[in-house]
Amino acid sequence: MDALQPPIDISSGPHGRWTVVTVSGELDLSTVDALSGAVDDDTGDVAIAGSDIRFIDSTGLRTLLELRRDRTVVLIDPSEPVRKLLDLTHLTDAFPTVPDADDLPD
Repeated sequence: MDALQPPIDISSGPHGRWTVVTVSGELDLSTVDALSGAVDDDTGDVAIAGSDIRFIDSTGLRTLLELRRDRTVVLIDPSEPVRKLLDLTHLTDAFPTVPDADDLPD
């Protein structure tokens, strides 16, 4: 990892009925709390913009699955590491994907 690059950068904001959470960096054991903290019990449906996720491990995947417990979760343009992990774990169908936030369902 580049010493100048943080392991994860997360920001969020509203987009219609959705909360769009943009995640950049590594989604793993040391960073999943930041993602969980960006989505609380009052957050409605969530779209994870993850085109800049460089790495995701099983802890990151588990966190994404836990987010689905009380809300709809859609992935916006997931990165290749995310796509590969979803494919390997046969969870591709568990997360609808859209190419852009403007393509989120109403």
